[in-house]
Amino acid sequence: SGTIELHCEPDGTNLGGTSIKTEPHKTRSFTMPCVSLDDCILPPLDLLKLDIEGAEADAIDGMANMLQSAPPRAMILESTAMDSERLCERLRLLAAIGYRIQKIVDNNHPRLEDVEIEALIGANAELFLSL
Repeated sequence: SGTIELHCEPDGTNLGGTSIKTEPHKTRSFTMPCVSLDDCILPPLDLLKLDIEGAEADAIDGMANMLQSAPPRAMILESTAMDSERLCERLRLLAAIGYRIQKIVDNNHPRLEDVEIEALIGANAELFLSL
């Protein structure tokens, strides 16, 4: 919890692509307050979706207490090549506490496929994790 610097395109288009990661085309920056999931008062979650432009590993770090006391039954998250090695480290920890990690394939007719965590390094993927 605290503040975070966000980066976006200079004209403010594509705000969905705002990220904590600096990229050459994201030349506009601003600071926002942020709160970790552990600092939020939430009921136990059935599903948690994380699509936060390369900050998924940071979000998992910020929910360590939640994962011990009341882990979400399922999570959907985006793996980006930008931060895939850090995310893979976190996925190994999630697998160790019982999460099954699967890749969501084919947006037209979605289905789940088991995936090796190492295969995600350097790749973009939508993942489904379940206890």
